[in-house]
Amino acid sequence: MSLAEVAAQRKALRSLAEYETSITIQVENVVHKFRERAKVVHSEIDGYVSNVISELKQKLQAEIHRIRSVMDSLRSELNSPMYESTPRGDHLLGKDSADRSKTFIKLQKFGRKSKFDKKEAVFLEGEVSAKTLSKLIGTYVLEDLSPIPLTTARITHEATKRTETKILRSFRCGEENETVHAIGPVSSDSAYASCGWGTRKLNLFKRDGQKIQSATLNIQVNDITAFFDGKKQSLLVSSYKEKSIKTLDMETLKTSDFAYISLFPGGICSDGLNNIYVCLRDNYQRQVSFGSRRMVAKLSSHGEILSAIEKDKEQHNIFGYPFRVAVNINGDICVSDYGDGTRGVNILTKEWKLRGTYKGSGGKALEKPFLPHGICCDSKGHILVSDWNNDCVHVLDYDGQFLLFLFKKKDGIEGPNAIAIDGDGYLWVGDSRGKIHILKYSISRD
Repeated sequence: MSLAEVAAQRKALRSLAEYETSITIQVENVVHKFRERAKVVHSEIDGYVSNVISELKQKLQAEIHRIRSVMDSLRSELNSPMYESTPRGDHLLGKDSADRSKTFIKLQKFGRKSKFDKKEAVFLEGEVSAKTLSKLIGTYVLEDLSPIPLTTARITHEATKRTETKILRSFRCGEENETVHAIGPVSSDSAYASCGWGTRKLNLFKRDGQKIQSATLNIQVNDITAFFDGKKQSLLVSSYKEKSIKTLDMETLKTSDFAYISLFPGGICSDGLNNIYVCLRDNYQRQVSFGSRRMVAKLSSHGEILSAIEKDKEQHNIFGYPFRVAVNINGDICVSDYGDGTRGVNILTKEWKLRGTYKGSGGKALEKPFLPHGICCDSKGHILVSDWNNDCVHVLDYDGQFLLFLFKKKDGIEGPNAIAIDGDGYLWVGDSRGKIHILKYSISRD
């Protein structure tokens, strides 16, 4: 056994031991959450039962009141001075035949109703099954992560044979501790970019790194995309905090309202056909809890929601934390998701049918769990996904099958987040160190 093989096996032993510890802790945490959720559900059930019983007792009291009112009415009729019994029979006293007829009519009216409607209390048993309980309490997933390599076999040769990638230049967009989280190309060689979570600033850069315009908006910037409304090109800006999408006039740098949404908007893109796609969430949590709203919606050129996808056929949430969205050349909607238990990329058709899902391994060993952030598609239908944890970009085909890594950690791009392709086909990559990197690449497939 070679020294390399010994080192690899020792590393594998350490990784397996770490994995054993981590999976044990994770399962214990999940068990704890099941128990806590059960307490909440039990409390809700107790409250529901108490309310139903109280309501039923109130209705019983109302029904008893109705019964006793009729009983009192009947007793009053029997004790009325208009009626008297004698040994010779029942006679109306002191009345001739005409008076007796009128009095009989009065007696009929005195009863008011000819019958009394009864009710029956019946218990309707609710459905108790594994399916209904999983909706109330929750369920679990054991997500496949990147495998632990047990040998020294290398897996990067295929990628180097099939792609040529060159970092042409890198330039600063923000401070060294800030992340470039949004890039929106607006021409063949220029793009707006936003750096630093919570910032209100946008900068327009040329591909050579020259800053040609700056704007400070009245909203916090989450994501941006170029949009042509039929008259002129503008920039759409999603603002997570304000639950709104604004239009930025690129000439005057003034914003106007495009859409207000009840959920928090995140990633946003345009398909070039006056349709906009946006990621929506109801909170900041990466874990889906009972009743959480996580979806991707299609908006019209006027900001109206045309359609959306949130759940699968079994009414389970498709997304955990839909982060960024892109439209491929065939119209597919590609969504990066880094929610707990749902990390990956979902590829959906225009009809919201799931075409494929990518979870990050692709048969390739990753040093850390796959953490997808930025996503974009090139002119040949490739899907590019930035992986924050592993400092690389994954390239997929339009079905979501892994092809290769466009660059790796050794190339020096740390924490890639926002990615976009300009009109000339150059890739812009924003990292976690406040820098934008311009790459030229070509992919040849066997």
